[in-house]
Amino acid sequence: MSSENKKLLKAAIPSLVLLVLLWGIHFINIQYDLSLFKFGIFPRNLNGLQGVLFSPLIHSSDDIKHIVNNSVPLLILGWTLFYFYKKIAFRILSYSWIVVGLLVWISARESFHIGMSGVIYCLAFFLFFS
Repeated sequence: MSSENKKLLKAAIPSLVLLVLLWGIHFINIQYDLSLFKFGIFPRNLNGLQGVLFSPLIHSSDDIKHIVNNSVPLLILGWTLFYFYKKIAFRILSYSWIVVGLLVWISARESFHIGMSGVIYCLAFFLFFS
């Protein structure tokens, strides 16, 4: 296997690990009816700040379309990020996660907000403009 192929495969690992984590949490949430949406972002409420860290990992247990629609772009954009920007990829992913979460906490309507969509849009923005 060429070094380029190894680099390509290695770049997929963080995205695949994150996807396994997302789907694992999703199935545990469904199996044990945990109502994890309560760990999402609830805007302008101090308890809702925990969602900045946890909300991207939580998806609706009522409808599988939410997590499916986040999985493919997360895999492609994450793989691309870690392939082309290996040195700063974790930093970009972390900043995307936190900044998007804080913006939702500051400006969104009063309801629980969950899912990876904001992080995905941030990664797409970074990759497109860089």
